[in-house]
Amino acid sequence: MIQEARSDVVIATTAKGVREVRVCTGSGCALSGALEVLSAFESAVQKAGLVGIKVRKTGCHGLCAEGPLVLLATEGTFYPKVSLDMVDRIVDEHIWQGRVVRDYLYVDPATGRRVRRYKNLSFDKEQRRIASRNCGVIDPESIDDYLATGGYGALEKTLGSMKPEAVIRVVK
Repeated sequence: MIQEARSDVVIATTAKGVREVRVCTGSGCALSGALEVLSAFESAVQKAGLVGIKVRKTGCHGLCAEGPLVLLATEGTFYPKVSLDMVDRIVDEHIWQGRVVRDYLYVDPATGRRVRRYKNLSFDKEQRRIASRNCGVIDPESIDDYLATGGYGALEKTLGSMKPEAVIRVVK
């Protein structure tokens, strides 16, 4: 763990020194106010003087009815239906003080239990994302994010090292 000082308090961050607040800005979440929530997180993190916290927009997580969705990526904590009045509390209690805001967590409709981590949601437990594996992880408008996750790798391989006959075989 790397530790960074803020005033008289110490903030623990990951070994890479980065913590992310990922706000889904897919169409469903955007229509529910996600762009305003994104802006509010950016302002709240800056106002709090938090070091090493990156607020970023991402593509759809898949739970459009629960939007705007916010994922604290370092630890995987998932907050659904985040409104503007929830942002300061999440920043203060969870990001700053390290305490999960339990009453904001997702409630599993099948069990009635609160679920902290997105990966533990029953919603997509049986799904295996292939083409959409980076949705909810990268900024869909950032070519750098896409390239960092192997985007255009197949095109690079095709144009750089494959003979036309090999490409035809793969396509067939």
